[in-house]
Amino acid sequence: MKPLIVYHLLFNHVKGGIHTMVSTLSNSLANSGGVVLFRVGLWEDAQWHSRVEEGVVHCCKRVRMPWDRRRPIRGFLAWLWAFPQSWRELLRLVREEKIEVIHLNGLYDHQLFFLLLARYLSLPCVLTLHGSEMLKFAQRRPVQRWINRFVLRRVDAISCVSAPLLSALKQHVPEVSGSVIGNGIDGKSVAKLAQSSCSLSLPERYFLLVGHLLPVKGQDVAVAAWERVVREQPELHLVIVGHPSMVGEEAFAEQVRERASQKEVVDHIHFLGVQPPSRMLPILHRAMALLVPSRSEGLPYVLLEAGALGKPLIASDIPPFSDLFSEVPGCFLFPRESETELARLVVEKSAEPEKLVQAGRELAKVIHRDYSAESMARNYQHLYAQAAQGYGAGKKSQDV
Repeated sequence: MKPLIVYHLLFNHVKGGIHTMVSTLSNSLANSGGVVLFRVGLWEDAQWHSRVEEGVVHCCKRVRMPWDRRRPIRGFLAWLWAFPQSWRELLRLVREEKIEVIHLNGLYDHQLFFLLLARYLSLPCVLTLHGSEMLKFAQRRPVQRWINRFVLRRVDAISCVSAPLLSALKQHVPEVSGSVIGNGIDGKSVAKLAQSSCSLSLPERYFLLVGHLLPVKGQDVAVAAWERVVREQPELHLVIVGHPSMVGEEAFAEQVRERASQKEVVDHIHFLGVQPPSRMLPILHRAMALLVPSRSEGLPYVLLEAGALGKPLIASDIPPFSDLFSEVPGCFLFPRESETELARLVVEKSAEPEKLVQAGRELAKVIHRDYSAESMARNYQHLYAQAAQGYGAGKKSQDV
């Protein structure tokens, strides 16, 4: 079945896990009936634009909604003006490309628009949950939770990238059902990008942490641990890649940077900001291991990329890590929030670099075997077929 895959970026220049997932999935589906990617644009994407790249149709435009908290009247009038054009453009896209299923990603207000589009065209609609949208569901505004529940109850199939996300879904919206489809990775593409040259000046021995400066990513735990690490292994460095200050979390970012500026560690902790895959993967390839001290996660792509490159993982024992990787060679888990145990693991594993390299090789075998892009694509094609079958059965029962 040919899908229209809909996703959203917070910033056009910051491409995280959802972007990697939809790109990997679309590339895998391109040779089996085709695929169209639609990125819900930001303010600067007022005009429709599209391109075809390696068999995948890429489209982008901002999708206005009828409410605007800052300018409610003006926002509603702007929506009345923009809605008919956006509706016609998407109708034309779906019909010209012969779309058979609409695949939403994450939980956003604009999904009401695409759910309505699916119902108007009698197409099945599926939704994939990726991370904090359910783990932080209770923190959303009441109106936003109502919209999210409305969408969750009316899509034809729901998938989650990990079992803990599915449990969170059941907790907040118990009447819906879902399945787990883990993320997949194109190991060959990752290995090719990792061999790219990197012009950045990097330490000789370092551990890498990838993630925007957010409390959920746990950079504060890693920075605190490094104060202990450098006392025992002064040649070890910590490299942090990610957006330096996300909106609403400036205080956390400032706290992390302030602690990293202490004289004991200031020369051992390096913030590289946002890096494109062409730079991030070479940085990962040269690292000794990947650190993931997160407080909650779905199934982060950087973990799969590290594993595919044979880089060991040192991560907090949160689900899904404890569920998926506790018995996997090359994965070393420490108690969540424990800077002491994180430091101990870093010092212990770095003391035996040959064993660390071997552990990474064992992890690579598992990632290539169990988390391939091809298996992910097959699972989503099966989900599309299930959604179409369920939607057809539901439509017949309504007709009767």
